[in-house]
Amino acid sequence: MPIHHLIRHALVALALCVAAAAVPSVSIAQEKAAPKADAPASKAAAPAKKGAKVGEDEQPEPSKDGAKRPRLSRTMAAIEPLRETIEQIETSLRAPDLGDSTLVQHRGKLEPVRDELREIISSLESRLADVETRLKQLGEAPEEGEAKEDPNLTAERARLEERRSALDGALKQARLLMLRADNLSVRITERRRALFTQELLGRTSSALDPGFWMQAAKAAPDAWHGVVLVAQGWADHLRATATAWKLTAAGLALAAFLACAGFFLRWYFRRDFRPKQLGTRFAKSFFAILSLIRVTVTAPAIVFGALLILNAFGLLTERIGNIGLTLVIAVAVAAFGRGVAVGLFAPGEPDRRLLSVKEDTARLIAGKLIWAARILAAVIFLNAVLQTVVAPVTLTIATNAIFSAVIVALLCHFLFLMGSRVSLEDDVAGAGWLRSAGWLLSIGMIAALVTGYIGLAAFLAGRFLSALGLIGALYIFLTFIDALFTEVLTASSPKGRAVANFFGLKPRSIGLLGTLVSAVIRLLLVLVVLMPLLGPWGIFAADFVGVLKDATFGFRIGELSISLTSILIAFAIVLIGTLATRAVQAWLNTRFLPQTTLDPSLQNSVSTIFGYVGVIAAISLALAQLGVDFQKITLVAGALSIGIGFGLQSVVSNFVSGLILLAERPIRVGDIISVKGEEGRVRRIHVRATEIETGDRSSVIIPNSELITQVVKNRTHTDTFARVAVTLGVSYDSDVVKVREILLEIAKAHPHIMQNPAPSVLLTGFGESAINFELGWVVRNLGDGGGIKSDVCFSILERFRAEGIVMPYPHRYIHIEGLANGDGAELEPESPALEPAVKKKPKGR
Repeated sequence: MPIHHLIRHALVALALCVAAAAVPSVSIAQEKAAPKADAPASKAAAPAKKGAKVGEDEQPEPSKDGAKRPRLSRTMAAIEPLRETIEQIETSLRAPDLGDSTLVQHRGKLEPVRDELREIISSLESRLADVETRLKQLGEAPEEGEAKEDPNLTAERARLEERRSALDGALKQARLLMLRADNLSVRITERRRALFTQELLGRTSSALDPGFWMQAAKAAPDAWHGVVLVAQGWADHLRATATAWKLTAAGLALAAFLACAGFFLRWYFRRDFRPKQLGTRFAKSFFAILSLIRVTVTAPAIVFGALLILNAFGLLTERIGNIGLTLVIAVAVAAFGRGVAVGLFAPGEPDRRLLSVKEDTARLIAGKLIWAARILAAVIFLNAVLQTVVAPVTLTIATNAIFSAVIVALLCHFLFLMGSRVSLEDDVAGAGWLRSAGWLLSIGMIAALVTGYIGLAAFLAGRFLSALGLIGALYIFLTFIDALFTEVLTASSPKGRAVANFFGLKPRSIGLLGTLVSAVIRLLLVLVVLMPLLGPWGIFAADFVGVLKDATFGFRIGELSISLTSILIAFAIVLIGTLATRAVQAWLNTRFLPQTTLDPSLQNSVSTIFGYVGVIAAISLALAQLGVDFQKITLVAGALSIGIGFGLQSVVSNFVSGLILLAERPIRVGDIISVKGEEGRVRRIHVRATEIETGDRSSVIIPNSELITQVVKNRTHTDTFARVAVTLGVSYDSDVVKVREILLEIAKAHPHIMQNPAPSVLLTGFGESAINFELGWVVRNLGDGGGIKSDVCFSILERFRAEGIVMPYPHRYIHIEGLANGDGAELEPESPALEPAVKKKPKGR
């Protein structure tokens, strides 16, 4: 048996087991493998591939017979075999007694036809669009009375119109055939579902009927005779083809393979793959996945390797090869169930247990899952042997009945233990409703067995076990993906920062990208698990692939074509365009613009405007990929303008104002401005608003329209120079010339006060109790004005005290009338702390 035949049979058997969710067969029709159906369709569709190729040259090309045919004729010739195939399938579907294998064969013929029709339709649409574009370039024919055009243009227009009409007719025919093919696909799916339901709900003898078991006992010798015949055929094959040297070589190769596998497993089990921090969710889920893969792959790989060695030496017949492949699948099912139980519940290893359950609960659930998987694997292998030896149908039904009864007994025993242990309900979340659902399932399977619906009972048992295993594995992988992107690849973790540095991203971008990637991966995992779980209930594997193909090639809404491919490409364009824009912005900000003579605010404007342009360009290209041309975008913009007129004026006004600020730059990043009673330094100019930072480190968000329409004081519009002044007063008996000299000396001595223009001292007036002076100077940076002013004030106080110059405080005399003795009094405060002294006012004044 050649190796490629062995691998092909393995893939077919595995596909059948997955599509049926590892459910034992319920009838002979379900046990038969689908014949190869791709060859006729491929032969029928071969000319279509050649005819569907699109090229820019419209000249006729030679065909196989040497005659030159136009491209359109070749396309129509390619459609004819597809039409014949569709008509043959339609005729065959009129028969009322079609089996599932025949329907699968028709489905295999129909799918290549649909693919070829999609290519032809796409080719015709492209060619028709090209012809219409050329007609638009030529324009309309001149009307009567207008100047006549060149005859060559008239002939070219007539030729293009004729070609457009022909292409349009061919396109309509192809679309009509595509519609018929789609309808056939739906009919085949409905027939398969109806057939499955009929076989599933087919009634046989009750499992409690002794006569049924007597018939099964009578059929057992026939099955055993078939097994003996298969064994004799294998022995005859070995005697005829296998020599002593070949058997010896095969034995040595098999022994060497098993020895290598044993050494590898011994080395593997001695290695400690435990993460350093085993208490985290990531470490537990990582070890759970490692245990699941190790247990699931090890035993099937050894069995399959041994099978390949025997087949390589030609020691297997076709029947023995099929039985061996079924043994591999059965071992894989049992190993998968054990891997899920060990990975999820980890009996005996509470430190790496993914679910927070107690040890006795973990051992109980894991043990039941392992035994259920072993039982399912044994039934799969037994049904395969019965199918190979062509055993009577009674034995298959009896096997399904025994399988269902054993699973019901196992489930009821588990539910009884759960009910007797109060602690289990506290350990497992939702144990109450899970136990209720388990009892309902058990009652349903028992009722099906008693009433004779053995196929339904076997289906429920198999689907229940498949759901347990797949959902358990899905939980392990989902937990691992979630922990990977929430505990390991985060902006605050060393590994997350290392990954961000490797890809040239910001650390905070890792969190966002991780969330998106995690969501996509988890969605794909859920879809992968749903396919075998749904099975014949809703979507067959081929139907699911057909739905994905339809979504990939798309559907039309009016003139707009929407497909999964175009959506993914548009999303990729937006993502790549945005990332490229951000990368160029980073290069401009860090490498190019700092080397220019532009001031920092203009550099920020250039970088920001480039970011807007890049994002808008990416969105425009994505819309073009979806089929939305610029005329439609104009219509959408016109519709949006109505909404803008009703409720988005302020948003659009702020956006346009932000563009004006970036282009005109009346306010720049770093300027110190005063607006609406707030003063601070401009930190950022966003699309909608501008952020300024006040002196107390608070951020004030001001809409951009306020900065354009309101009066704004920009203290650093032209430069950062600023004039700072200190006002003070000295007593009337002070030497004003000396005061002026002292103030100028203080201002000139400060290192941060500009000497050109020089500081100035002005006598500003005569107060009630002091002569008023103003010392003014200019600083280079407005932000340094406060600190310099403080230094100058300290110096003035120190020098004035040293020179004996007095800065008086105000004196006030208060005259109080209406005292009891008729005399007035004056209150003269001795200090600013209001400690008054009462003085008698002299009489006669």
